[in-house]
Amino acid sequence: LVNTNYNAEEGEKTLQAGLADAIVFGRFYIANPDLAERLIQNQELNTNFNMKGFYGGGAEGYTDYPTYEQQKMKELLFNKVLH
Repeated sequence: LVNTNYNAEEGEKTLQAGLADAIVFGRFYIANPDLAERLIQNQELNTNFNMKGFYGGGAEGYTDYPTYEQQKMKELLFNKVLH
């Protein structure tokens, strides 16, 4: 098992090279509620982690991360307001 900042492409290369039996997505799993879909669709992963909330203490930084669609909608609305 290997981990730390693997995206779908790098993870697949590592598996195909026989360097690991599985890729583990710890921080990315927490920060991307739709991680499986993002990996399948080769979508950008959320890398804006709030490490303070990873292991408890409430929703902030643990269960409040946006899905890819929510993130893109927020960016679209933000850009629309600016222009």
